[in-house]
Amino acid sequence: LTWGADYVVLLNPDTRVTPEWLGELVRVGESTPRVGIIGAVQMEYDTEALNDWTTTAFPNFLEELRTPETARCSIPVEWVEGACFAIKRAVLDEIGLLDPIYFAFYEEIDFCRRALLHGWEVALAPRSRIHHFRGGSWTADAVVKRERDYRCDRSQFIYAMTEPRRSLLGNLGWYFITLATKGKDLLRSFSWLRAWDLARIQVDVFSSSGALFNKWQRDRKVTKKLRTLRS
Repeated sequence: LTWGADYVVLLNPDTRVTPEWLGELVRVGESTPRVGIIGAVQMEYDTEALNDWTTTAFPNFLEELRTPETARCSIPVEWVEGACFAIKRAVLDEIGLLDPIYFAFYEEIDFCRRALLHGWEVALAPRSRIHHFRGGSWTADAVVKRERDYRCDRSQFIYAMTEPRRSLLGNLGWYFITLATKGKDLLRSFSWLRAWDLARIQVDVFSSSGALFNKWQRDRKVTKKLRTLRS
């Protein structure tokens, strides 16, 4: 940021880019002043097909994304994945960096949420395309995959418990919903290792309850401030 860049772009090492991928991200950002975060369309690593993240995250836009030449310049969305993540410097100056409370996974979704709370917009750039291997080094072996699942589930609990647009009681309710969902998945394919990891997550999350409360309170102040300004 001290170099005076107008944009900061995060790009995973397990990606291949296409011509004009970066120019398209910047074009979207420059054409819409309040768009502060822009993501590229993700394709399978070895083919031209949309990958599973794209088809899962944006089921209503798939036909448009398959024909970028006729697609809109940008598509408003709630969040984009950090595999390819362009951020305007002004956003970073206003809301800070990715929250280290996550360590891995959900940090970009949280960042988009915080940006939206500050009045910024998030967009997908249909003509910016990357090929994403997905998983990268997290798929190296069973031990690494288990750590990935642990980190992902832990971050999901943190994200659910720090939603600033809900009350503390509401977030506690979402904690139990998330726990019930994970428990149901565990029962479908029971493993003592997975059960142990789910228990470890609960200890980890509640031992960090002070940090989670501070994060929720900090982001909630922004929410209340914006509501006051809009009323």
